[in-house]
Amino acid sequence: MPITKSVVQNMRLDIDRALVEVSRKYGVSLSTGNATFTSEHIKFKLNAAIIQNGVVVDPAVQEFKRYATMYGIPQTALGTKIQIAHRDFIISGFCRRKRKFPVMAKDARSGRMFKLSVSQTLAALQDAVMISAFMSNLKKGA
Repeated sequence: MPITKSVVQNMRLDIDRALVEVSRKYGVSLSTGNATFTSEHIKFKLNAAIIQNGVVVDPAVQEFKRYATMYGIPQTALGTKIQIAHRDFIISGFCRRKRKFPVMAKDARSGRMFKLSVSQTLAALQDAVMISAFMSNLKKGA
């Protein structure tokens, strides 16, 4: 049987279902990551993360907490909604290995992940603070 894209997709679903039991047994979150395949071979990445207080520990969040201030980004920016090019993003993590675009952000509408530069992020955070201050002044005046 040759391996096709639909076979890989179905296999991923079956593997994820099987990983649920192993996840419960060891108290970690397990899921299949990216897959590469040819007609004779499949290679899946396996992602594992510790669960603390019922929440999966995300490495990108841990890196944000550890390194964001070194780049001038306040730790409180994690989870902040910012706007870049008329699109809303939510700051969701940090990846130091991506030197040019280390800030991870999720598109508020589609949920897709994007990489942002530090300067883009700082400018968007500054705009968000200015808009927030402007809005609070409007409310006080009303």
